[in-house]
Amino acid sequence: IFPPIAAALALTLTAAFAAPRDGAVAAMLALPEKYSNGILKVYGDEGNPQPALWNIIARDKDNLGTIRRLSVSGGQLIKDTASFNMGQMFRNDEYFYPQSIAVDSAQAFAIASKYAAANNTRLGSVNYSLVDQGPDVDPMWFLDCRNPAGKRIGKLSIIATNGRVVSASGFARSP
Repeated sequence: IFPPIAAALALTLTAAFAAPRDGAVAAMLALPEKYSNGILKVYGDEGNPQPALWNIIARDKDNLGTIRRLSVSGGQLIKDTASFNMGQMFRNDEYFYPQSIAVDSAQAFAIASKYAAANNTRLGSVNYSLVDQGPDVDPMWFLDCRNPAGKRIGKLSIIATNGRVVSASGFARSP
């Protein structure tokens, strides 16, 4: 194999094996192609670091852009139902693509763990929500952080394209 091709192949294989198989990006990539260009929201509860189930709201480009609620677990699409959220049906939502997310749920959990440690507490679980809030705004992670007993210890807002924390309510100190 030519050196440039071998290097590209090695980099691709390294990235593929390093990516978490149960994270939010993997859940989005598990969706059929007809949803990949219309992801509106990804959310999951009680992640430690990953939730057992990722829920995804997306438009079905093969069916007049109808909104669907999809559930992914273990890298498999396990549920596909119509969403009757009237607010989302009539909004001109911004979509995001799995490839645009540089900070996956595992990295978001690690950031939350550092905030918990800086505040002398332990992170037990995270309720995740990943959304795009507008045409000039990058997708954002909204994390509801809980201690091992399930009590809220704080909330974080993290830019999903670069990992910058833009809000840390409930955390008195930053790491």
